[in-house]
Order: sequence, then structure tokens, then C-alpha cells
Amino acid sequence: MVFIKFEGGVDGKYKVLDLFAGAGGLSLGFSQTGRFETVMAVEINENAAKTYTQNHKIKVNTQDIRSIDFSDYKKFPKLRDVSVIIGGPPCQGFSNANRQKSELFSNNNLLVKEFIRAIKEVQPNSFVMENVKTISSDKHKFFVTNGELEEIASIGIQIKEEDLFIGNSEFLNEQLMNLYNGKKISCSFANTNLIAKLKSLVRYANKHKSVKGFIDKNSSFFNRYIPNWNQHFNTYEYEELRDLISNFKLVLESNTNNEDCSSTLLAQAKQIIEIHNITLIFKEIVEKKLNVQLHLLRRIKEFLLRVIPLPLSIIY
Repeated sequence: MVFIKFEGGVDGKYKVLDLFAGAGGLSLGFSQTGRFETVMAVEINENAAKTYTQNHKIKVNTQDIRSIDFSDYKKFPKLRDVSVIIGGPPCQGFSNANRQKSELFSNNNLLVKEFIRAIKEVQPNSFVMENVKTISSDKHKFFVTNGELEEIASIGIQIKEEDLFIGNSEFLNEQLMNLYNGKKISCSFANTNLIAKLKSLVRYANKHKSVKGFIDKNSSFFNRYIPNWNQHFNTYEYEELRDLISNFKLVLESNTNNEDCSSTLLAQAKQIIEIHNITLIFKEIVEKKLNVQLHLLRRIKEFLLRVIPLPLSIIY
């Protein structure tokens, strides 16, 4: 345990900024000591914020924390006196209870960075960040975003590159590389409901060695999409992608009793799924401004994402 000596306010109490404040449990613990007073709380969930206000008689800031400038003392004058920052950034990205990955880089992991940014801007004497045990695990890291390398180097943090394999597309590799390099990605490749159905088709075919039974069972689903088929895909103005989805539709409408048609449909479904997954990762990289390099290993036709991870232990 480390004891830090610093001065309280005119009333002798240390001023506290509570981030990701929830209903105010952490603030309550501090206030019950009689030595701390929370002067500002940030919580985006409006119901939790109402509960916090009811318990602590403080109007909670419900803005997205990413939009708050904690160094703006003109707007937030009480931050001048803050000695302690407390909070519990969302931990689902780190927790053992959340092993399912819907994204390559968890947004919750990125929110921990916002907690650190607040510390940097407010410059308190100390902080308390409540989180899960695995936050200090080697399996969980920050990934560097654009513009951070110089600052990271200035404070002596050791960094290294790490490779992540993000996909394996047998065809259209050049188009996908051009798509990424041209930063043309503003939405996903395909309708999510269609992708979910195609994934079910692949599982069915792997088990039954045929697609016909699945197509027959789900004919009403596909019949709803076929009339406006092209509208459910974003081809990014690439003729090759348009041909892929058009050919899939033609085979889907043909006689799937034919073994050749069945195998062609299965191969195309796998290709559409893989391209969709790769473009989702491209979109995530652009939106989160991640500092990465993309390489195509042509020999094995795999996309390699080279990233710079930071161990979470650097914040301790």
C-alpha cells in the first residue's frame, strides 16, 4: 500500500472526480470516510446518472467521455481543485466472463484510455481505477492509435510489433488490398442477416455434405432477399465483387440437387463470409484510427495485420 500526502480543500476534504460513475457506489465509499467530496461525476447511462444524483445530490455529466475536455477549467472550474480521480471503466473487454469476440479490438479496452487521458489532463495527486483481475494479464493489451507513437516513446515505454492473422481469401486479394489502402470502407460488405444465414448454410453443408436440404428449409428467407439482392451488398464499386454476389444468386436460384451447383454455392458462400469478415476488420481499423500495417502473404493467401500493442500494466 502506498500513502500519498497532499492537501485537502478549504473544508479539509480532498476533491474527487468520479468517471464511469454508475450509480455512485465508489463515490459513496470515499464519502463515507468523511475525508473526500466528489465535485464532478461522469456517467453516460442516464438511468444510472439519475440514481447517482438521487444518492449524492450532484448533477451528473452524461456526455460521452470521449467528447469531454478535462483541461477546460473555464467550463469545469471545480476540476482545478481535484486531488483524486476514481472510476471503473467498462471491463467486459478484459473479463473472464466475456470470451466472445464481436470485434478485433474491444471498445471497452479503448475506454480505459479515456480514464488515463483524464488523469493526464487533470493531473491529480492520485487515482483509483477499479477493474477486473485480468486487466494486468499479458493477454490483454492496448493497441496504438494514430498519433500516439511519439508520446509513447517520450515516456520510455517499450513497444514491439505483433502480428495478427485476420483472414484468408483465396480470391479478390488485390481488390481487398486496394479497398483498404484507399480507405473506402464506410459500411460492411453484406447484410448481417444474410451473413448469419450463410454461416448456417456452411455448418449444415459440412454436416450433411449437401446444401439442398438447407435451401429448401429456408426458401422463404432467401425468396425475401432475392428480388432486391444487390441492395443487400456493398461492392465498393468493384466489378469482381458484383460478379461474386450475382453468380451466387444465380446458383441459388438453380437446381441445387446438382452436385456441382451445390459445391459451387458452398464455395461462394464461404468466400462471401470471409470477405465480409475482412471488411469488418478494415472498417474497425479506420473507425478506431489504429496504427497498423496490412500485409498479404501471397504464398498462403492470408491477410496479416501488423499492430503495436501496449501491455496494460504500463498504467500501474
